[in-house]
Amino acid sequence: MTAEQHARSLFDVLPVQVRHLVVLGGGSLRAFYDGTAIKDIDCFFKSCADFYRASFELSAEPGWVSEDAPNGIKNFRSPCGKLVSLIGFEFGTPDEHCARFDLRCCAHVAVCLGEQVIVVSDPEAIADASAKLVFILNNNGTERTIRRITHYVEDYGYTLHPDQPEQDDVEDDYPGHAPQGVHIPPKAPEPEYIVRARRRVRAIPVTNHGYP
Repeated sequence: MTAEQHARSLFDVLPVQVRHLVVLGGGSLRAFYDGTAIKDIDCFFKSCADFYRASFELSAEPGWVSEDAPNGIKNFRSPCGKLVSLIGFEFGTPDEHCARFDLRCCAHVAVCLGEQVIVVSDPEAIADASAKLVFILNNNGTERTIRRITHYVEDYGYTLHPDQPEQDDVEDDYPGHAPQGVHIPPKAPEPEYIVRARRRVRAIPVTNHGYP
């Protein structure tokens, strides 16, 4: 199977009238390269109008069931049991979506043009996903990025990319001294990969991107 055939299998989950509206991206495409299970199918959009049109179509489609979702996302369960997430808080071209992912291994997008499916990836994304390496592209809130790295290391077996620069100093979470009589329990030591991840993330401004 090729990456395009894999993407076609994901588009085939969607009703025909929705496929041309969607820019597939992230984990469902990354899974082709790293062999991890697909949690959901993330659908991005070029415009707010496309997002609402897709939401309307899935709401009206027989067998599709709406499920709870965070703000800015609409979740639907397909008749075949796949979870489809419509991402409605950032819009843009496929290339713009590809550049917004927090981890480079996830920087893959696909579009459906009738019978043709086109997959576009960051130049290093395929190598990262295939080797299970974490390279940070965007800091989507520091602690959320750290949680994402933890998930990839502990649940998917990833390691930190050796080529990403690190800063030596890491800010103390408890600066200064506690007031007299106030006891602050010692922090549990963090794994070395988290300490290193913090050094990396500190060098990247918060972007509020970093798609799932």
